[in-house]
Amino acid sequence: MWVYLALVSALFLGFYDIFKKKSLSKNSVMWVLFSVSVLSTLMLAPFFRGGEARDFLLLVPKGFLVT
Repeated sequence: MWVYLALVSALFLGFYDIFKKKSLSKNSVMWVLFSVSVLSTLMLAPFFRGGEARDFLLLVPKGFLVT
């Protein structure tokens, strides 16, 4: 079962890299990195809804480090 999950993860990471490189062809690097950080934080937000606000706020410094 974990092999299938690893393959799906690799597929999504491949799509992520392809779309990120395509978006860099017409946009600035900082805008793309900022957008990716914001969108990934919004996608992860529902998983932190049941936890403390502190857990969700820990994503903010992570976003700045990635950018």
